[in-house]
Amino acid sequence: QFLTLSPMPSFATSLRNVCHSKGELWTKLSLHEQVQLEALMESLKELHVLHEAKKESDECIDSKLKSVESCIRRNESMLIALAAHLICEKRRGYALDAVANFHLRNGARLESIRFAADMSVRRILESLGFMVSYSYSTQHVTENARAYEFDAEVRVSADVSKLITRFNL
Repeated sequence: QFLTLSPMPSFATSLRNVCHSKGELWTKLSLHEQVQLEALMESLKELHVLHEAKKESDECIDSKLKSVESCIRRNESMLIALAAHLICEKRRGYALDAVANFHLRNGARLESIRFAADMSVRRILESLGFMVSYSYSTQHVTENARAYEFDAEVRVSADVSKLITRFNL
């Protein structure tokens, strides 16, 4: 058995979609969580603008980065639950997240969501610093791959399963 630690490059985009769509997942958040998520997305947008412009001083970017990091840390439990749900979200039977889809098609099990695993500006803009641990067990890799391919079933650890059930979707 071995583990991988992989990025969630579409996590920030998925969260923006949750905010904009105001769909079923949005309604599962408390009013406080909705406000916090919208504020985080706005701060992330400002960081992106500053980072892309590169006209601002490093101090200005560092200040905004610290503000975003603080907001991420304040909302850790909500964001981890959202990450677990969104990483398993599928369209046409396949995970929306390309990295997740790759690992799941190859028979991995979603083992854990790693909070603040890579807090570089690039990873914060893509995934709020989250990374995902996938496990490959030689005993289960074929079974897991078939379950994903034919039944659209994502195999997850007990810890991830608890996070997913928070939203009861």
